Amino acid sequence: MRIAIIPGHGHRQDSRGRYRYDPGAVSDMGQEASIVRAVAARVRQWGGARVSVHDSDADGPWTYTQRRQMAHEAIGRGPGVVVHLHVNAGGGSYLLGMNDPRSSTGATYAQRWCDAVAEGFDLSAREARQIPATRSTWNNAANLIEPSYSSTPAGVAAVLLEIGFIDNPDHARLLTGEAIDTHAAAILTAWR
Repeated sequence: MRIAIIPGHGHRQDSRGRYRYDPGAVSDMGQEASIVRAVAARVRQWGGARVSVHDSDADGPWTYTQRRQMAHEAIGRGPGVVVHLHVNAGGGSYLLGMNDPRSSTGATYAQRWCDAVAEGFDLSAREARQIPATRSTWNNAANLIEPSYSSTPAGVAAVLLEIGFIDNPDHARLLTGEAIDTHAAAILTAWR
């Protein structure tokens, strides 16, 4: 199965189309943009040709739409998964695998990641949970996932992974040091 990763935040454009660097959530653990790029790089390193990372730099492409289109092209007819990779903030204590509510393939893929990451970090099912990205509660996640639902073929789905809470001190073990390798292994295990 092909895996196309879109790391969150980083080099982007503002509402006027101008370049800016967006670090995402920040704490003493680091910057969200740096953490998710470290995970994406490790998945790419270990996953070889079946993994692609769709990021931007100061020269572009700066929008999620452009990166998502590149991810869809890399997967083609599938099977595959488009992975939006993020770190949460707000003091929670769980990891999330999110999918479009209309996508049974997305729900299956998100659950496979939850199972793999829970095993990798020795978490309970409550600490690594799969949920649909509904507009009423997860509007930003839905904005990233919904366009894939309408444009990908059967066997290809999009998920959004929230790999920890950057402002929860207990999640330092999930976001720093060897945690990068554990996350990469879980992603590769979930979508063999």
